[in-house]
Amino acid sequence: MLLRAARETVGAGFRGHNPPADLLRAFSSASVSAMSASECDRECAALRGETELLEDADPDAAGEYRELVRSIRDLEERAEEDGRRQRERREEIQRVRDSWLERLRTLVADIAERFGRYFAEMGFAGDVELNTGKHEVNISSFYLWSNPQIYL
Repeated sequence: MLLRAARETVGAGFRGHNPPADLLRAFSSASVSAMSASECDRECAALRGETELLEDADPDAAGEYRELVRSIRDLEERAEEDGRRQRERREEIQRVRDSWLERLRTLVADIAERFGRYFAEMGFAGDVELNTGKHEVNISSFYLWSNPQIYL
């Protein structure tokens, strides 16, 4: 009795070997193609043939290949991690540099103000400015530029 109920539910036995229509619709809507028994047998035979080829391969070579694949995957993961850390370090360097440059510009502005005031007391005029050279990213090219002017 239980076996009969199971067969009726899955559509096997005396009602035929076809699955219930609602399952077929579910498979079709999920883009799962139905494979006939003969197609399934052909696919199994092809896979068995591939398996036999693998069994004939040198086990040491297969093990070495798997080890090399694992090494490549590890190296790729390490390279990705190193790249991420390098980007983070560059961003940190840029933040520190920007902070330093802002403080330097504030200091130069203070020097320029004092320079101008002192020269004005002596009857001269002039200014001081920070020159970053041709490349602002290269701090070794930074210099102070003073431009004193004499009034008689």
